[in-house]
Amino acid sequence: MGFQDRDYMQGGNKPPIHFRLPKLEPIWWFLIAILFCSLLKIDATPLFQVSFESLKNGSVWTLFFSLFAVGSKGLGGSHQFFFPLLWQGIVLYFFGRRIIEIYGFKNFLLTYCLGAYAALSGYLLCMFLNGANASISMTEIVLAQMGANTILMMYAFRYPKEVILLFFVLPIQIRFLAGLIFLMELGTIVSNSAQVTTGVIALSVGAVFSMSTGLLLGWKFLSLEKIKRFFKGIFSSEVKLPGGLSFDEASTDQIKSEVDRLLGKVSDDGITSLTEKEKAFLKKSSNRY
Repeated sequence: MGFQDRDYMQGGNKPPIHFRLPKLEPIWWFLIAILFCSLLKIDATPLFQVSFESLKNGSVWTLFFSLFAVGSKGLGGSHQFFFPLLWQGIVLYFFGRRIIEIYGFKNFLLTYCLGAYAALSGYLLCMFLNGANASISMTEIVLAQMGANTILMMYAFRYPKEVILLFFVLPIQIRFLAGLIFLMELGTIVSNSAQVTTGVIALSVGAVFSMSTGLLLGWKFLSLEKIKRFFKGIFSSEVKLPGGLSFDEASTDQIKSEVDRLLGKVSDDGITSLTEKEKAFLKKSSNRY
């Protein structure tokens, strides 16, 4: 049959074109949500603003929306919007993406939210104990930034000696950067300066709570990972496919089916969910096919 005689060259009814969302990594969708909410916050600040006063007035919905919005109302100063948004994007893209690869998106989201709400608890506790007046109680705590602090500290705990370029110029180990931010927040808390208000101290308390949460979760996940590797690696040295077949005994279709299962497991729970045998199985499959 000639090329021009084939069915798909004859025109006729074409299959319908279905709209599909672009296939992006989870972290990209997360960053898009943050950008969208941060831009929306410019004209709808009350919806996204969490403060001691707003919660007293019953604005509980802000506890959710503030997880995805950074910056302050208006664009009067670039530091109020662009710098927090840039910092949020850098931390989540470079460090959050790695956390997702290691522990999975669910654990990333859990860490982010727990850190943000730990910061909120520290902020509210400080405000309550110091009897904040009406003006100070309006001091806003940005939960999205606190969640990013948690991700940064968790990453620094796992890869303390990794070198990054601060401001894309200055090389520094991630543990020193995270430690410097932590000490700056502690310094604000213990400062006796008259310019440091209760609201500012409450924000620093919140930041310390969020970063401490990152340390605790980093320790927890790393410990669980080591325990899993130990117990899952003490049995046979080779992964058995369903039915008890070894790699060499299985057919190509059986191997591909097992590869798909393992890749789905990585997508749901991160690379650390695989045992050493499963990783070896994927590597062997990759070398063969």
